[in-house]
Amino acid sequence: ELQAEMKQVEDAMDHLRNLDRERHEAEIRFHDAVAEGRQERELYETMRKKEDEVHGELQAKRKQAALLHEKAVQKQEKIWEEQESQQRKEFLQSVVQQQQDDL
Repeated sequence: ELQAEMKQVEDAMDHLRNLDRERHEAEIRFHDAVAEGRQERELYETMRKKEDEVHGELQAKRKQAALLHEKAVQKQEKIWEEQESQQRKEFLQSVVQQQQDDL
């Protein structure tokens, strides 16, 4: 009978050791999952910062492109105005010349 009780105690101790090992392995998996989650969060935050940077740069480039376009349009309009003015001047000179020739 004593031997049977000793066997039960030993079985119970083995069972406790197995439970303790399983608990320890579960703790390790939990800490690994927490660390992995932290790494994923850090990666996500890094990606968000980079996206924000790229978005900011894109906005700046668009603004710069719009300003350059506006300047180009203004230059072209000035060129057209100068050409129109020159054509009027030449026309008036030709009219004056024609009138002088007619006199």
